Amino acid sequence: VLSAVDAHTMRFLFDSTILSLRKRGKAVVLVTSAWQLLSRDEVDRVIVVQNGRLLCDGPWREVSHIAGEAVNRFSKLTNSEEVSEEEIVLGTAPSANIPEDGDYRVRLTEALRAVRGVLDQFAGRRVDEALSSALSAAFTANKGEGTTGSSERRQEGGIAWADFDVYLKAFTRSRFIIFLLGLAVLLEALLGVSGNLWLSVWSDDENASKSREYSYLEVYLALGGGSAVCAAGKVIALTLGSLAASRALHSLMLGSLLAAPLSFFDATPSGSTLNRFLQDLGNVDEFVPNTLLDQATKSLSIATQLALVLVLAPWLALAVPVLALPYGAILMRVRPAARDTRRLEGVARTPVYTHFGDTLAGLDSVRAFGAEARFERENTRLVSRMAAAKYSNEASGKWAQAGTTMLGCVFYLAAGIACALLQARGAMTSAQLGLVLLYAASLQRAVMEFVMGLTQVETQFISVERVAEFARLPCEEEARRPLQAK
Repeated sequence: VLSAVDAHTMRFLFDSTILSLRKRGKAVVLVTSAWQLLSRDEVDRVIVVQNGRLLCDGPWREVSHIAGEAVNRFSKLTNSEEVSEEEIVLGTAPSANIPEDGDYRVRLTEALRAVRGVLDQFAGRRVDEALSSALSAAFTANKGEGTTGSSERRQEGGIAWADFDVYLKAFTRSRFIIFLLGLAVLLEALLGVSGNLWLSVWSDDENASKSREYSYLEVYLALGGGSAVCAAGKVIALTLGSLAASRALHSLMLGSLLAAPLSFFDATPSGSTLNRFLQDLGNVDEFVPNTLLDQATKSLSIATQLALVLVLAPWLALAVPVLALPYGAILMRVRPAARDTRRLEGVARTPVYTHFGDTLAGLDSVRAFGAEARFERENTRLVSRMAAAKYSNEASGKWAQAGTTMLGCVFYLAAGIACALLQARGAMTSAQLGLVLLYAASLQRAVMEFVMGLTQVETQFISVERVAEFARLPCEEEARRPLQAK
């Protein structure tokens, strides 16, 4: 009955079907090779038969040591090199210690002591995410939604540099593309500021002749044309680099998935795999490169504009450190909220894909039993939970935008006061005053977008983190040998 199903379905069938008969006072005889069920409290009597003869008969506490030897022999007969993870966790493996006090339950301290003893030999090495995920799933397999097979583990804390490095290595494979992209971004920022500065010089020359006016116009058109060429080169380089990175990450994740052991597919819902290849890889293709480029462009633009403003109005340097502190406080407050709500959204999307795929696979049965309304309600519940995380992510972003906008207004006020004082002393011309106020107004929005851009970079890299998690899946021994040979 239980041999052709995965671990999650086996536990569900045992709890909902077999135990329900026992609760109604029925005697249940279960013939199975699922040794991990024998230590359940509901099992009153265990009979082990081997080679046509009775090996042991009695309560599990009395026959567990004999049954453990049978497990070892059974695994050798089926060419299994190790006992399953569930048997180790439940203490039914041959090496499980039998306590003298008669308490056969595995305690958390005992499990942690055993795991720590195994990991001590790997001291100084980084623990792989797949290992921590497998251990967490094994110890919490019977709790909460983990038994449905539709949920997945959510990462915590900041994004590891190893996940950033996965995308950056894939993106920077061509040095020429990186050089072209960096040069285009730098020149575009410099030419943008130079164009406005040239307009200021042009407006100060009130007695310019006709030929000199044409010269001013030609230089301004040249600066604008150069900026347009740099923008086009930036887009071309970004497209080539993002396509190369997408191909590399897709191939890396697909190869890792095809070489994964069958136990991975038993424990991982199909929606989790679809989520990585559809939504997460789509975000990597569409949003991650644009977010990185926008942040680099904003950084250079703010640096050049702020430098020009401070050269023309040095008194504004007194306001920069005062405003930097609240800007930093807003950034540190919004980053964890935006990052974790994005993770919640990604995790909540997996049950949606799983439920939708299961509904399509069993559409005939759903219609035959008239269960359309129930499946619609379940789909609405799952989508609502996913939307709640999305709304929370948007709300945290709007809060940061409101805070940075108010601080930008304070900077603009300080710029206006400084410009009025400098012009009253004759230290600033009207053209320079207009240029400073123009850039102070643009800096108000640019700094807001810069702070939000830092948050968006980390938020968008959640998709890279999830793709990299699947790219590091443990592979089968047969798939590992050809790689080692190469």
